[in-house]
Amino acid sequence: MSLDQALLDDLDSDFGSSDEQQQELQETEVDTNNIGQIQGIEEEQEKDQLNQPSSTTFIPLDRIQIDQIQDITDHTAVSTKLQPVLSQIHQYLSNKFVSKQEESQFLITVNALSLEITNEIIIIHNFIKLRYQKRYPELETLVPNAIEYAKLVQIFGNELKINEDSLYFLGKEKLLMLTMSTHQAQTAGTNLTETQLTQLNKACELLISLEESKRQLLSYISDRLTVLAPNLTAIVGPTVSSQLITILGGLEGLAKTPSCNIPSLGSKSTVGSLTFGRSGSTSLVNEGYLFHSDLVQDMDPSFRKQAMRMIAGKVILAARIDFSGSIPDGSQGLKWRKEVESKVEKLGEAPENSKIKALPVPKDMKAKKRAGRKVRKLKAKFELSELRKAQNVMMFGQRENTVTDAYGEEIGLGITNGNMAKIPVNVNNKAKVTKNMKGRLEKSRIEGKLTEDIFNQDFINLPAVPSVSQGKKQ
Repeated sequence: MSLDQALLDDLDSDFGSSDEQQQELQETEVDTNNIGQIQGIEEEQEKDQLNQPSSTTFIPLDRIQIDQIQDITDHTAVSTKLQPVLSQIHQYLSNKFVSKQEESQFLITVNALSLEITNEIIIIHNFIKLRYQKRYPELETLVPNAIEYAKLVQIFGNELKINEDSLYFLGKEKLLMLTMSTHQAQTAGTNLTETQLTQLNKACELLISLEESKRQLLSYISDRLTVLAPNLTAIVGPTVSSQLITILGGLEGLAKTPSCNIPSLGSKSTVGSLTFGRSGSTSLVNEGYLFHSDLVQDMDPSFRKQAMRMIAGKVILAARIDFSGSIPDGSQGLKWRKEVESKVEKLGEAPENSKIKALPVPKDMKAKKRAGRKVRKLKAKFELSELRKAQNVMMFGQRENTVTDAYGEEIGLGITNGNMAKIPVNVNNKAKVTKNMKGRLEKSRIEGKLTEDIFNQDFINLPAVPSVSQGKKQ
């Protein structure tokens, strides 16, 4: 076989025969037709799904209006996430050989889930209030707590009967207020249908179960954070510690954060219909997670800003200690908490009354005076003149000459006796004129002389004024 024939055979084997190519083309045509049919079937199915009622499609609670919901249990997404998380919590509690990093990541997940539960509890509470206010509109103002409100809705229903045994969870004051208002509400509100009552009972059961699950999650967080972050938990508590760790992605992220950023974490964040942050003109700017800690809330409102600044610095230091694991017993966190409390307590104390001290007893001794050339010149400037000194001296056995001044007082002349030619003149206390003043005086003297000469010259050159008699003659 020649080389050219071998190459041609290879080409035929690679591309196949023409019959095979035709077969493949026919198969592709059939496939395209099938694809068109499948697409048409899918479009019809989509139309059928759109025509179906909304109960078959799941819509989260945060994306739907409350007044459009009929059965709120069909729209809750947290209940499906709770069971695997709770089972994993039991595994972590039973298994002691869990890595610290793995458990810290799981704590972040648990805390995020607790925030979702809080969000859904608020939405379900609003749903129950919106439905039940037709029957008992005053109940939401008398009982603002979501759990107590849900339990009361289950107990009351349409009848609004007070049974003290079933209302054990309420205080005496609330029970008295409810007893007074239910008598008026029995005739004021409108009764609900059986379907509406069933939906409300399901919503109340869901709310109570979510609250119980949230309590389990928070108890796990508080128990484990005392092991993973003991110093941080000792300062701000487990709830705020878990929130700070969650928002910053763990202890390492919290340890790397500057302390000035801690008070603003969590501010202006919304949970359902509630808004934390600037709720009024008297609120602080940074009302975040740290602001809602028990350490800050127990303080006087006027010192909270300073307290938050101090606590933020201690939180970062505690996070760095917990991340390194150098003080696992949390003693340093307790020490810093007491230090912050004592500092804030001192800020609130009234200023001490300063005692009035008596003046010290004066000492019988001459005060030390300065000496030197400048001091001697100053003393000589203000000393008595020679004339005054002579006036103060009297001759023994001789009568002193006196003069009377303008006020009629007699003044003695001392040894002068009216003859002052022999008394020397003291030039030290003579008024001194500076060089600048001398120049100004000389200049003014010259100018005054010139003006006087000009005035005299003009006066001489004036024409003679004729007399009155001469004018009459003219």
